[in-house]
Amino acid sequence: MKRYLNTYLHTDIRNGVENFNVLIDGCCRNGEIIRAVELLGGMKTNGPAPDIVTYNTLINGFCKFGDVFTARKLTVCRRCTLYV
Repeated sequence: MKRYLNTYLHTDIRNGVENFNVLIDGCCRNGEIIRAVELLGGMKTNGPAPDIVTYNTLINGFCKFGDVFTARKLTVCRRCTLYV
């Protein structure tokens, strides 16, 4: 996953939100939750803007990882970001 992620981020492939969501989902499924959060940070800084799927994927990943507290914080963050 790490090699694919580095290759993807350094190519001319259109970096749309859908592509980032797939990468974040892959990171979460492989237990690389920190890398998934780093991707979210990159999206917030450089675009594209995260959407509801991005946040739901991360919330699910944190719950599976056993970190319900952080998942809850993301739920609040999602509401502030998406509905303001």
